[in-house]
Amino acid sequence: QDGIVPQTWWAYEEVGHNQSAKQHLKQLLPNEVELFVTPKPEELIARVLQIATNPGDLVLDSFAGSGTTAAVAHKMG
Repeated sequence: QDGIVPQTWWAYEEVGHNQSAKQHLKQLLPNEVELFVTPKPEELIARVLQIATNPGDLVLDSFAGSGTTAAVAHKMG
């Protein structure tokens, strides 16, 4: 966090894309029908949380669709 200036453009090479997120979700839940059309990539959520939070902060995801935000927040502490 120290010394990182948020950019206005985040390339998919850095923060993933919806298709990679969908493939990841299919790996986690192989027997499920398509649950979410546009799941967000974990890398994207991690970037947002890195900028907007500190370790130990509580993160509220009022939609909690596929659980990506909860998973990333948990992984980041």
